[in-house]
Amino acid sequence: MEHDLPRLVLAALLVTLFLYGPAAASSPSWIVEKNAAAVWPSYDGSVIAASGDNLLFLTRGGALAWTGMAYDSVDLTKDGAYVIAGGPHAVLFDRKGTILWEIDNTGDSPSSGDPLHVQIARSGTLVLTWTSQNFHTWDISGREIGGSSARLATPGGGGLTGAAVTPAGDMVILFTKKGIFSVNRSGYPLRGNTDDWKCSVGILFPDGETVACGNENHLSVGYSSGTLLWDKSIASDTITGIAASGGSDPLIAAASRDGKVYALTSYGHVLWEYPLFSFNAGQPVTVSVTRDGSSISATTLDPRTMKGAVFLFDRKGTLVWSAEDDGAVCALDPDGDYLYVGTDSGLSAYAIASLKAGPVPGSTILPAAKPLGTLGQTTTAPAPSASAVPVAAETPGPARTIPQPTQKAPVPLSLPVGACIVLLLFPATRGER
Repeated sequence: MEHDLPRLVLAALLVTLFLYGPAAASSPSWIVEKNAAAVWPSYDGSVIAASGDNLLFLTRGGALAWTGMAYDSVDLTKDGAYVIAGGPHAVLFDRKGTILWEIDNTGDSPSSGDPLHVQIARSGTLVLTWTSQNFHTWDISGREIGGSSARLATPGGGGLTGAAVTPAGDMVILFTKKGIFSVNRSGYPLRGNTDDWKCSVGILFPDGETVACGNENHLSVGYSSGTLLWDKSIASDTITGIAASGGSDPLIAAASRDGKVYALTSYGHVLWEYPLFSFNAGQPVTVSVTRDGSSISATTLDPRTMKGAVFLFDRKGTLVWSAEDDGAVCALDPDGDYLYVGTDSGLSAYAIASLKAGPVPGSTILPAAKPLGTLGQTTTAPAPSASAVPVAAETPGPARTIPQPTQKAPVPLSLPVGACIVLLLFPATRGER
């Protein structure tokens, strides 16, 4: 029996490794056990703000620097030196959590159905507060610079559906369902809608010059001057989310209400589309993209479970990781190092490199994205490769709950596999006593 002891130890080690070894890949790098219903990384990725039951301000390493009351809208300067928060009033914090100024009434007339939104220039030189009907601009000391009603600043445009501040803080872009409009720091109109843009949802690219608008199933891209570069019907339902990477040839991500994610070139060529579910979820989907376009994330609600569902894709459209949890939302670190996942129970940071290393416990790997040919041509499935597989015919299974960081997420060890390990280490013999 003493001769079998080494083999017993080895068998135990192998079974333990088989059961628990891969689980480390899905464990978060850090977790803060405070509710996080929205996450905003700074542009340089050095700090993160989140809001749930409280406003949270954390370092990249997960150290909780300070907390405040909860706010509906939050934005940060490039390095997180300043944090603007709104709802229903506007408050400016420094990176230590000190309140620099607080304005109870910004003049934007927020309401329960039309909340106050806030934004700050990447440079920290301009603060914007707005609702669908009004907007105002402020300097870093809290002095009002200007403002206007949406009716005056966007002739014929109707109410605002979105707004953006240029990185230098020298211009504000106003999005409406009937066009895009640019105003200066004082709110004075610079240029109006020249190509009949329609923006139910709009974004300003990281370059501070290019804009994208989604309206119904159309995506439009052009310049903040109003010049339209292209407008295409790309989606099978209403577009609810848009994001773009940086660089001279940015990758564009879009998502539609029926639960699909799309990746496009800056010229409007659809690279791939991905259905998050096997059915029309009928829920808004939001997306984010890393600065280099290497990763895309998506957040939505799974109507079957009424839980938040988060997804991580690589640039080629391969689903790397997905998970569900109560109130789950996600956002990408701009540098592409982390995926931040907020839930009702906490905020976690997952190292993207470890998630991309292979299938991990707590994730559901769905069929690969469907690449598209030139618009108007027949769609063809991709040839098998190391990073993509043909579109599967079977119904994707639901994503699984994110494992708790204090627990291992074991891979079930089937009886045949366990039996094989034991038989290999303890071969059957005859005549032994």
